[in-house]
Amino acid sequence: MKNINIEDTIKIFGYNPNELKPSSEKLVVWHCSNCMVEKNKKFRHAKKNNLCLKCSNKINSNTNTNVRSKKLIEWHKNNEHPLLNTKRPDYVIDALRKSATGRIVSEDRKSQLSKKNSGDGNPMYGKKHSEDSLLKMRQFQKSNLSIRGKNSNFYGKIYHGKGSWYMCKDGAKVWMRSSWEIGFAKYLDENNIIWIYEPKSFPINYNGKEGTYTPDFYSVKSNVYFEVKGWWRDDAYIKYSSFKSQYPNIEITIIDKTELLKLGILKK
Repeated sequence: MKNINIEDTIKIFGYNPNELKPSSEKLVVWHCSNCMVEKNKKFRHAKKNNLCLKCSNKINSNTNTNVRSKKLIEWHKNNEHPLLNTKRPDYVIDALRKSATGRIVSEDRKSQLSKKNSGDGNPMYGKKHSEDSLLKMRQFQKSNLSIRGKNSNFYGKIYHGKGSWYMCKDGAKVWMRSSWEIGFAKYLDENNIIWIYEPKSFPINYNGKEGTYTPDFYSVKSNVYFEVKGWWRDDAYIKYSSFKSQYPNIEITIIDKTELLKLGILKK
């Protein structure tokens, strides 16, 4: 109970922690004995815990090696993790997938996570990979073909580099990767054209490789895809041509600088 701030709890939540049941789930104002950070914790946890998770991990990792489980002690001795080459059962994977499906992270929570993992909160803050580590990673990426194509974690996904958020007419925010895409989105909204940004990734084969092609925009009513292009980077044109030949029934239109000028999105 020494870590619970009774006065602040009464002021914020309107009840006295001393009057709560031991198993109560009500929130109380709690602080860490080590770093003194304040948090709102459930009463049943707050009365037992003296340290926040960050301080607890630091202290335990440094001083409590001998009281850990036998498997972890064995790992510390042999440097072989007990879960190496093991896999979660399918029913566990399904349960985790179902629990995460449809979960929405609020903007406040995103902001909190961003601040928490920025600066010195980032595990790589002030650190750099050694040349040996970089060399090993490069060799692994080149040699391990199993992580390419459909087996890649990024297969069918879009990697977002530098860009900006666009506020849609319905209030939704969409991350777009160029000012031309944002300009085209504004044009569609101004002309009451219902659209979806990067709605689908199509599996394609190009240059003897497996990959995906994702058009920029999709017009719902006209069933037409649009690709906004400033210039063709790397093998972008090859991927586009492969998509056209492999999906001949899908209509797609290139929106380049000339088209943007015609639509009045760009000015001379």
